[in-house]
Amino acid sequence: MTSLPAQFVASLTDSNADAAFVCVGCGHRKSRDAALPRGWPCPMCRCDACGLIQQSPRNSARSPVGPVNVSLNGDAQSESEAWTSAVQQYALCLLPLESSPGRNLLIVGCGRGHLAALAKSRGWRVVALDPSPHAVCRAIEQFGLDARAGGLARHREALGRFDVVVCGNLETSWDPAAVLRDTRTVLNTAGLVCVDVSDGFADWNPAMADASRNSQDAPLNLFNAESLEGLLRTCGLEMVAVHAGGKGSAPQLATNGLGVFRWIPQFIARWFSRLWGLFAGGPAKGCPRSAARDLSEAVAQIEATASRPTAQRGRANRLLAVATRAALAG
Repeated sequence: MTSLPAQFVASLTDSNADAAFVCVGCGHRKSRDAALPRGWPCPMCRCDACGLIQQSPRNSARSPVGPVNVSLNGDAQSESEAWTSAVQQYALCLLPLESSPGRNLLIVGCGRGHLAALAKSRGWRVVALDPSPHAVCRAIEQFGLDARAGGLARHREALGRFDVVVCGNLETSWDPAAVLRDTRTVLNTAGLVCVDVSDGFADWNPAMADASRNSQDAPLNLFNAESLEGLLRTCGLEMVAVHAGGKGSAPQLATNGLGVFRWIPQFIARWFSRLWGLFAGGPAKGCPRSAARDLSEAVAQIEATASRPTAQRGRANRLLAVATRAALAG
């Protein structure tokens, strides 16, 4: 019997060991099972190289079009929740840029259009995309937006360039790296990308475990500050700021590689963050304390925030990263 070359046998053994996993962020093929909160409805792996937590294997039965404005625990957002989220996101990402000369805005993953409508009312020239035709119809009918069904890859050739791009669908994207690479192609040279994602499992509500066990709506990708920065860098974007949310803006000891406490095990850091939230509860600074119920109330809250600027500390349980185009070699 002819023997196989030793290097081929070694590579074959190595590929079989983790054949089902290829990181959607960096392409690495080694992973470990992620520690899941109680009731999480699907298997998740953590990439050994970049730390991105992702559904593996991917659910082939999952609908390619996700639910419209759905929170991580499976609940469809009410109008009040959608407006409150839009106000917080606008205050952190777009309000500081209102004085800049470039006001062309693209929102990828616009949902029902609340953030886009708020931005339009503040003078931005807005184009909104969402993979859900139902969401796009709602955005057009309710707010008269320039909203288009489909992803950025489908529309990028006809869109032109933008001064700011807001990406809000990386958690449910099959290929988040492709979304960010496409984002870079429609960004002006001095433009900014704002990426809004859940801070790991922080948005998960254990009370929804039974209702969500057979759901197709669980996120495909979950980020911390370090893995999000790595993904941006891989896609030719350089992170210049990250707003870490949570009650009282608890320090991200185990997720921020720049922190002095990076040696603390992650489970200890999580408990520390929870304790911090109990003692320093309340909305994050710079975010309105009351819920907005419609566009006029959302605009009023933004005007009030603009008139008394405070330190922007982040949205509860969210990561908001701001990035610029990085120079690519060659």
